[in-house]
Amino acid sequence: MLQRTGRFITGLIVLCAALPGYGQTDEEAGEQAIEAPEERVSVYQTLVFDRPIAIPEGGELAERETTGPGRDAFEAPADELDPLQVLDLQRFQDTVSAIELEGGAWDINLTENLTSMGEIYQQQGMHQQAIDYFSRAMHVSRVNFGLNSLDHLPFVERMIDSFLALGDWESADQYQEYLYYAQSREFGMDDPRMVPVLYQRASWELSVFNARWGDE
Repeated sequence: MLQRTGRFITGLIVLCAALPGYGQTDEEAGEQAIEAPEERVSVYQTLVFDRPIAIPEGGELAERETTGPGRDAFEAPADELDPLQVLDLQRFQDTVSAIELEGGAWDINLTENLTSMGEIYQQQGMHQQAIDYFSRAMHVSRVNFGLNSLDHLPFVERMIDSFLALGDWESADQYQEYLYYAQSREFGMDDPRMVPVLYQRASWELSVFNARWGDE
């Protein structure tokens, strides 16, 4: 009960924190940002995911990587997908293999095809497979644009959708906290762009409270 109450209170606090910045002009927000010392949120630092390790030629890591999402070991579960989707997945897989052959395992052009494959699985309710592809796209994006870039957050949001569909509230909560941490670190709490971030954070906390997850 205490954890549920804490979630509810946190949601209300975050929601109230967003209200003062709502409706500010850019000039007003800029003046406040100049007056106030810059602060960076560090409470979610433990949620920063490790940088992926480059796959060496041969060896255990390279052998293990060949069975990961988007590699040549792709096998479509035909009983759960219609023939057109199987063809689409194979086409995306062929493109992924060609890109990897030319540019390596972290070529930025992989993200579009990995995302398309994840979307097909997600639409068919095959959420664990979708998470695997979105996760790899996320790591490829971070390697190319930097660990602190926000370009990978759309993949995180897709993963959260699938975690919720699987009933995995714990993983969804972890990635929701990471979304908040990444954006607050990038923008700073005085930036008006944090207003929708704070509202989203408050909405999530209240959703967790209403779902009674973590009540034990």
